[in-house]
Amino acid sequence: GRFFRIRAARIELGNDSEAWQPIASFSTTIRWRDGLGEINQNRVGNMCLCADMIDRLVIQPGDIFSFQSLIGAATPEKGFMDGPMIIRGELGFTSGGGLCQMSTTLFNAALLANLTILEKHNHSSDIWGEQRFIDLGRDAVYVYARKDLKFRNNHGAKVLLRMTVDEEQRVVKCSILSPKPLEGEVQVDSRIEGAIQPPDKRRPKGEPGSVTAITGWLVETVRWFEDGSGRRRTYCRRERYRPLWGLKEGRHNG
Repeated sequence: GRFFRIRAARIELGNDSEAWQPIASFSTTIRWRDGLGEINQNRVGNMCLCADMIDRLVIQPGDIFSFQSLIGAATPEKGFMDGPMIIRGELGFTSGGGLCQMSTTLFNAALLANLTILEKHNHSSDIWGEQRFIDLGRDAVYVYARKDLKFRNNHGAKVLLRMTVDEEQRVVKCSILSPKPLEGEVQVDSRIEGAIQPPDKRRPKGEPGSVTAITGWLVETVRWFEDGSGRRRTYCRRERYRPLWGLKEGRHNG
């Protein structure tokens, strides 16, 4: 496959006569993190900018979508602002924070559209625990020049990406459409294979109750596609979230 050219791939829907029909869609909720102040709004602003760059892109049969080829470096010159980002297992702030939720939402839509996933990375650690915005195994990290999201259009017809951010409802939505219907059923299952606790010997010193163990996980995600020829596995990935020790006061502020 070849990487799409952005200008050639974007369409104006008002001038397009194709009978586009949805073959997959996925939404994620934008969590408003207490204590972040304006950083919350910066993060949403980054998401809106990213959605505008993705929305209305068409990927031809056999072509490859690369998040990095489209978004590139999330620099202030492009309009990206500082937002929260998990860096080496800890919460930090950098230009473009919030893009991982965009790549995650797009990945899950591509997964449900049975497109061929070529590259996908999970977060290094599960620092949010039960407050995470997506199930383990379903997150897709984007780090410029290091971790990309790539998938190939193996659908047999061109596909159209629609991506929106509803600031009022705090929802990110991605839909994938095509003139050709998805001729089968997709099922995605993520299963936790085991938990990993951080070693006591690495426990940092701190006041009683100030240090918390962040559990690590082994997770397997499998996609099944069923059509007239039977049921077959079209995606399988085992991932590891490493355990670590963290300070409680810093864990839930992003």
